[in-house]
Amino acid sequence: MLTTRAVAEILSRTAQAVPGVPVAFRSFNSTSSGEEVRVEDLPPGIAAAQGSHLYPQRGRRRGVADELYENLVAGRQTFWQHVHPLFISRDLTRADLRLLVRRGLATTSGNYRAVVQLFGMTQLDYRKSLNFLAAHDCAVDYREFRPGLQHQLPPFVVPAASDARAVVAG
Repeated sequence: MLTTRAVAEILSRTAQAVPGVPVAFRSFNSTSSGEEVRVEDLPPGIAAAQGSHLYPQRGRRRGVADELYENLVAGRQTFWQHVHPLFISRDLTRADLRLLVRRGLATTSGNYRAVVQLFGMTQLDYRKSLNFLAAHDCAVDYREFRPGLQHQLPPFVVPAASDARAVVAG
């Protein structure tokens, strides 16, 4: 458990480097009164609780990925009929696709198989979807969405498509 003093020290050191911290730092100093700091005590400009993880809040506009996510989850669209063609025709950026995948992983606690189902695909599309994401450099590390795995494993590396061909050809 962090103390109020430790959090204040961390925030004061990062105030210059992280956008939005100075405002959040002021609100933290004015609202915290106890010695122990709970997640609820952190200012909303620093992090928002979602499940057991903390995610930085970004002041961004609602984007294409948000609309696609809502339509996929509601069943109004499917990944291969709507998202894939948008990406291939370059109407959807890699950043948008990664954000879409991140939202899916956050919803499913880092389970790509559940993301496949969430996005309207069958389990037969599991490998196809992972290969598609890896080939286009859009794979997201699932471990940051699973409690306790963030610091135990080495960094996530997606093999390049050329590496996979070299292994198969070799």
